[in-house]
Amino acid sequence: MDLWKCDVCGYVCEAIQAPAVCIKCGVGSEHFQKLNEVQSQLLYDSERTNDQHIKIIALAAELIEAAKIGIEENLDPGCKKVFEIVIKDAWEIKQLAKAELEGHQKKGKF
Repeated sequence: MDLWKCDVCGYVCEAIQAPAVCIKCGVGSEHFQKLNEVQSQLLYDSERTNDQHIKIIALAAELIEAAKIGIEENLDPGCKKVFEIVIKDAWEIKQLAKAELEGHQKKGKF
C-alpha cells in the first residue's frame, strides 16, 4: 500500500492507487500525489506524537470549560482567580500544541 495525498485539501489515504474521488473534498484522482518513501515515513513516524498533541488540545479545552463553570459559581475571589489563571494557561497550552502541529504539517509530518 502507498500513501496518496490530495493536493486540494490535504487528505491522505493508504491505497494501491489514487482513489477515484477524494472522500473529503470530492476532487478526482488527478489531484492525488503519491508520497515517496521519505514522506511516508515522516508521516508514520510522527503519528503518535501528533495524536498526543491533539489529546493535549482536547484536555486543555476541557480545563477551560471546567474553569468557566467555576467562575459562574462565583464562590469567592480566590476561587475566581484560580479559574481565571487556569483559563489563561490552558489557552496557552492549546496554542503551543496547535503551533507544533502546524510545524509538523509544514515539514510533511501530518
